[in-house]
Parts: sequence; C-alpha cells; structure tokens
Amino acid sequence: MDNRIWLGGGLVCAVLIGGCQATTYRFETVNGIVETGTPDALGSGGPAFGALFSHDGETIGTVRYSPNGNEAEFVVWDRASGTERLRYRFGEQDWTPALFSADGRSVFFAGSFDGRPTVRRIPLDGQAHRAPEGEAKPEGTVVRLDGNGTVALLDDTILTADGRLTPLRGDATDLGYDRDGHIWVRARGWRRIEPTGKTFVGDPPKGLDAEPGRRRPGLRLTSQGTTLEHLGASAFATAVWLEDEANRPSPRKTARDDQPHAALVYLGPDVTSFSFVPNRNEVLVVTQTGSFVVPYTTKPPAKRP
Repeated sequence: MDNRIWLGGGLVCAVLIGGCQATTYRFETVNGIVETGTPDALGSGGPAFGALFSHDGETIGTVRYSPNGNEAEFVVWDRASGTERLRYRFGEQDWTPALFSADGRSVFFAGSFDGRPTVRRIPLDGQAHRAPEGEAKPEGTVVRLDGNGTVALLDDTILTADGRLTPLRGDATDLGYDRDGHIWVRARGWRRIEPTGKTFVGDPPKGLDAEPGRRRPGLRLTSQGTTLEHLGASAFATAVWLEDEANRPSPRKTARDDQPHAALVYLGPDVTSFSFVPNRNEVLVVTQTGSFVVPYTTKPPAKRP
C-alpha cells in the first residue's frame, strides 16, 4: 500500500513512523480493486474556481482569479502534456465559459455583448467569433454543464457542442444529474437533456446528484471537511474520497465489511470543486491554491483461496 498524505499538493507523511497512521489509497469492490495515485498539478497553481472539460477529457479549462480577486482568466490545458493552450482574460466583460466545441478546438462563452446576452465561440488560437445563430438567446450566464462535456444549460436555454441554442420551453424549477452525467430538469414536467439539444420527457431515476461528474458505474466521489485549530488560528481542510457506490450496510456482517470501501483522492485546504474527468480514469480537484489531476486504476478482483 502506498501510504502518503497529500495536503495542498505537498507530501506530509511518507513513511509510517511512530504514530503516523496509514492512509487508505485502495479498496476492493465486487468488480475489482480500485487504487488512487499521486496528484499532478496543472501549471503553477493560483486560485481556481470551477472547471470545464472537453468530451474526450483531453482538454481541461479552469477559471482563475488574481490574488486581489479583481481579474479573472480562463486557462485551457492540454491534459496529456500539461501545457497551457489558451489564456483568456475576461477584463470587465461578464463572460462565463460554458462548453467546449465537439472537436475540442474552441470554447463557447455565455455573456453580454453590446448589452445583449449572447454566446461567443473562441478558438484556442484566441480570436473571438460570434456563435451560430440559434432559436433563442440566453437570458443570463448561469451555466450548468453535463457530466460528459457534451451539452450545457444556460438558464433556460440549451447550448450544444456545435454552438446551437435551443429554448427549454418552460421555466426550470429543479435540476439534477443522473449517474451517466445527463442533466435532468423540471420544466413543465421532468425531462432529460440529450447531447443533441433535444429533451426526453419522462420520470428521472432516483437519487439525482446536485453536481455533475461525481458518479460512475460502481464508483462515487464524495467529500468530508474538518476544521483544524492551533494557537488561535484555524484551517479548513477537505478530503475528497473515491468510494464504492455499492457499499450498503448489511444485516449479516461478512469479511468484506471489515475492509475499507473508499480511497483518499486528495486532502487539502480551500477545495472549490471536484469531478471525474470524462473518458479518463482521473479526478480533477480544483482549489484556491491550484488544480490537481489524480489518476486511479481498477484491477481484477483478487483470487480467493
């Protein structure tokens, strides 16, 4: 077992010596053994809030703010090489990154242009272009991205990865995400938003998540926060866990009940968001000190004697 504790990207405990407790980085499910790896920092750090993924998970975008909080920028990273592909400064513009294009070469931003709400496409070469005309214009910049990077909901307008805008036809009064990452919204009844922008009317599955990208078949991401105090000072730390979604209390205790059902992904201060990276066995943790990609592996279950 790899007994490490990562706090804010730094290694706190490397070996088990005199009272240093082991940290769990692996657990076994009925489908196999899951093990989390070492956090990999994106860039040089800095306060970050929220993230955007391309559908293939090869490109990641994060919103960062200057130390004084007066300036914001959208930074796009190539996941494989860790290199920066685009740095777009917002300035005084009220823009929100909403969705990567289907080919991953552009980013759609929702915001106001000449006092009118609209969507703009910005290729990764940095030159802005107006998005194709759609059936509706978004009335604000509240963006809800699905868990697969394929479609976004801008208030009551649907944005697809080809830049089309389609009205939702009804005020959204409730919203959640299923385990496949689809957006479910209640607008004249429940409906699921498809990557094409069309909606499927029906009853949502039980247990919709409030945030996207935190469940995969058999796995779930959760967090646990605690406050540390010392000599009048305090720090709030968050542990992000990868857990066995199938773990349920059993009326009959078995040997498996004595085993861990979760593994630590990240432990550190000021975590603002976390989610699976689409189509990759990785978790992105966004914090006010930087963004970190944490890989995990799944192996066949151990053979029983």
